Amino acid sequence: MAALGQWETDWRDSIKATILLGQDKFIQKMLGILKGDRREQRGLRLKERLSVEWGNIIQAIAEVWGQQWDALTSSRGNGALPAAFFLGQRYAGLLKEMGELAGGFEYPAVNAAITRFERRLKNDRDLQKKFKKWLEN
Repeated sequence: MAALGQWETDWRDSIKATILLGQDKFIQKMLGILKGDRREQRGLRLKERLSVEWGNIIQAIAEVWGQQWDALTSSRGNGALPAAFFLGQRYAGLLKEMGELAGGFEYPAVNAAITRFERRLKNDRDLQKKFKKWLEN
């Protein structure tokens, strides 16, 4: 980041997929260029997970649930927050960051919510429909 004249920024926050450093536009361009065997190159597997941001996840959850995100997170038992954690882990690789962004949850709490959500997803038809609708978006 010093080369960009941004001495005071924490350059470690800008590292993406453990292989790229730069501004978002550069990162997205490079992620589109990367090729190889995803089974052998961890960076290529991580590339797939960087395609969805937390803001997009919560926006999609709010649309599927038909409520504002703030209303969803203030009520209990609707499954919206664990669903966002689950999708964030699967599609964005943001486990620790999600807890912080969702109001200061610790890593073990996020992980436990994801585990409970996965169990619930297997049996809850309504939740399965919502999840399928999210995947179609």
